[in-house]
Amino acid sequence: KNVTNVVFIGSETGTGSGIIVGPYEILSNFHVVSGQETVDIVLHDPTVNSIQQIEENKIFSADVAAVDKDRDLALLKTNKYLNNTITFGKNWNIRIANSVFAIGHPSGGSLWSYAEGVVNALPSPKEWSYNDGNSFSANCIQTQTPINPGNSGGPLFDEKGRMIGINSYGHPDLQGLNFAIRIDEINDFIKRAHNDEYPKGEKRKELEWELILDHELEYVDDLYAADQNGDGEYDIWIGYIGDSEEASF
Repeated sequence: KNVTNVVFIGSETGTGSGIIVGPYEILSNFHVVSGQETVDIVLHDPTVNSIQQIEENKIFSADVAAVDKDRDLALLKTNKYLNNTITFGKNWNIRIANSVFAIGHPSGGSLWSYAEGVVNALPSPKEWSYNDGNSFSANCIQTQTPINPGNSGGPLFDEKGRMIGINSYGHPDLQGLNFAIRIDEINDFIKRAHNDEYPKGEKRKELEWELILDHELEYVDDLYAADQNGDGEYDIWIGYIGDSEEASF
């Protein structure tokens, strides 16, 4: 049954996972829907194993109704009735060494994939960040259950199939060090979202590229830079060699 609670999320900037938490509501990560006012949703279909198999008539939209930019959570709302609401677990029942499992859409793998593990630790809170400059802090569950970008926003279940976390972050350098935002944070976020305490999703601003004339890159003819995270400093560059060849930075 749990697999039917998990949805596929697609947008202009990438893909991720989500979990049905109400008749018209889906929970995911903020970083999955960042820069989006609406996203595409696909419900579980046992005949679909890859993005290429998704039919256009199976896609519907959801509005990004609330985002918590501190805890990396987002609540989506849709006009489509969703009848597979997940069962919530209890925060006080989570114990180190408990068995857990996850369902999501790992990048490069099959959709609605299953992975299992155990609870390794309960950091309170855990702080983490991404290359785009976004930083977060929340009570988490540490587990070796595999989490990669496509799994982000999907549920972590306890051994009885109850949701106890949202898979959010896998350490880029240390294999098996993965984190899910804990159910106590999720409950608080949903309650406050229903009270309209959070902003809605917003469209990502177009990057303003500036030509960098004074640089010391020997083989780059034209170098452009932009401020991706809005902190006043350049953090992304594109260089061109000759008329069209793009260099990587």
